[in-house]
Amino acid sequence: MDERFAIMTVLVSLIVGVVTILKAGLEHFKRSKTERLQFDLYNKVLDKFGTHQEVVTWLQNEGAQGILKAIETPKPMAYNRILNAVQGGMLAVILGAGFMAVSTQMPTPDYQAQRAAAAGDPQKEWLIFHDARRDREQVAGVNAFGILMLTAGLGLLAGGGASYYLSRKFNLINGEKTEQIG
Repeated sequence: MDERFAIMTVLVSLIVGVVTILKAGLEHFKRSKTERLQFDLYNKVLDKFGTHQEVVTWLQNEGAQGILKAIETPKPMAYNRILNAVQGGMLAVILGAGFMAVSTQMPTPDYQAQRAAAAGDPQKEWLIFHDARRDREQVAGVNAFGILMLTAGLGLLAGGGASYYLSRKFNLINGEKTEQIG
């Protein structure tokens, strides 16, 4: 396999890994900040009231319920997951198709004409055969990478479609779940 193909694969893997780690870190900081706010609010509420009965009375108040819902831990929306899968799938499909198109346009010399010109010289014929094989391997490597990207993209699109179907079936699309599952 060509060194450029291996380098490209490593670079793509590194970029995907770094982006994934950064995204997970940002989500962690956001979630920990929300949890800290909730903890502080609950502690202040408990410190303010002296008895359990006062807390229960305050919690039954509509204003208190609005405050507690405003700081409620955000749950990942079904739309976000579906859109992330569809966006990633479309990107991978386009990249895969692009790599496959590039593999068809890679220049390959006319080796048949070169072999005919070098007829009778075994060393030149061997070099031409070797160059032809190397070029076919490069084209096949780029094409294989394109097929893998295309397949991954189609898988992500299918996963996004399945998520959309299941989210609608379980009434999660509007952000509310109307019936208990399981």
